[in-house]
Amino acid sequence: MTQAAVPRSPGRPATFRRDDVVALAKDLFWTRGYRDVSLSEIAQAANLTRASVYNAFESKDAIFLEALLTYNSDAPAALLYDLPGETRVGDAFDRLFRAACRTMGGDPARRGCLAMNSFGELLAMDTPVTDTVKRNFEGSRRLMQALIARAVDEGELPAGTDAAATGNLILSHLAGLSTWSKSGATEEELWQMSRRLLDLIGFARPAD
Repeated sequence: MTQAAVPRSPGRPATFRRDDVVALAKDLFWTRGYRDVSLSEIAQAANLTRASVYNAFESKDAIFLEALLTYNSDAPAALLYDLPGETRVGDAFDRLFRAACRTMGGDPARRGCLAMNSFGELLAMDTPVTDTVKRNFEGSRRLMQALIARAVDEGELPAGTDAAATGNLILSHLAGLSTWSKSGATEEELWQMSRRLLDLIGFARPAD
């Protein structure tokens, strides 16, 4: 965790923690979207001058990418990376959906998923961060497909399962959970949809 020195002025901290600014920016982007947040507003939320934030990050785009990286590292889907060999894929997806439903369904602000929100917003925009967001989405798509292929290889799913289509279906469902949660769906409602999807795909339910 790094600290940056800034010129002292009345009411402004002499130093600030970079992670704190990124966390504040993440909440702003999550609540309002990429387009509607400015560098000045991030500085104001952090009680810093715009110049000090610019000197530390150089641009709104750089802060956004750090905020998105922080979000993704803590998001429910992070548990799917480096999945231990002894872990059943179906159990991992069960935990993923439970965590996603709990996180999104329990958010009083009803913000959905920052990663999905950003992909939807930036897909048609020409910005310095659009390609990164697209690459992140493509990486998630390939991960879902690879995990389904692993489930087929290990006998969790039938040999005829289409790994590409099923992986895409799971990612589409995560996007749908984000939309449903923003419309007011409860954690339980989100979970019932998710568990039904796992049943339809063919994953066995985890033992209690």
